[in-house]
Amino acid sequence: MKRRVAHRLSSLTAAATLLAGVAFAAEGHGAHEPPSLTTSLLLPILNFAGFVFLLYWFAWPAFLSALAERRRLIENELSEADRAQREATEMRAEVAARRAHLAEEGERLAREFRAEAEADRARLLEEVRQSVERIRADARLLSEQESARAGRQIREQLAEQVIARVVAALRERLTREDEERFVRQFVSAVETGDLR
Repeated sequence: MKRRVAHRLSSLTAAATLLAGVAFAAEGHGAHEPPSLTTSLLLPILNFAGFVFLLYWFAWPAFLSALAERRRLIENELSEADRAQREATEMRAEVAARRAHLAEEGERLAREFRAEAEADRARLLEEVRQSVERIRADARLLSEQESARAGRQIREQLAEQVIARVVAALRERLTREDEERFVRQFVSAVETGDLR
């Protein structure tokens, strides 16, 4: 296309030069004669008409072709811009959908975390309650065992004191003859098997 335009422009330049030469030659012949109104107006009009004709014949198709090419490029760019705008609109809608989904997902996760926290809290409270019950039961059992042991110790101490007093009282009251009599009764009971 550029070659066609260059060829037409060179042809147009050659034609314009030819017409200018013709006009110059026409003026040169009539140097002795005064120029007439017809020749003085006719040559510039012919020159202009030739220029317009050459412009129309050679440059106008190139100009129309350049305009058509420019129109095609603009239409392509407009269609690209429309496609890019549609893609941007789709991407914006997708981003808005993702944002809404993320908000819902965040709320769902917050609900799950709250539910898990409540479940953990309830579980920990139950474990603490069971631990407290075990500690109370252990303390009660230990207290009962300590009480029983203390009671036994007290009874043993009382029994030892009672026995010590009885022995002391018996030593004071028993005589040698009472002791011999008790020994004889014990030996006879052993022999007869009548121990009560």
